[in-house]
Amino acid sequence: MNVEKQLRELIPYNQQCMIVGKLFGDGNISIEKGRQPRFRFIHCLKDKRMVFWCHEQLKDYVEL
Repeated sequence: MNVEKQLRELIPYNQQCMIVGKLFGDGNISIEKGRQPRFRFIHCLKDKRMVFWCHEQLKDYVEL
């Protein structure tokens, strides 16, 4: 099985697009010694509703 197919089985396409969009914009992956990698994104307070919506979309696929 190829990597792309495995990824599609783990994370739906729309959520993959959201993650990639966040990484190109206001997100990053933090890797610290002795800890699991973390995906995070930062917004200002006025974007609070959108941040919670993103969390709802990703919570079943990315440990948040």
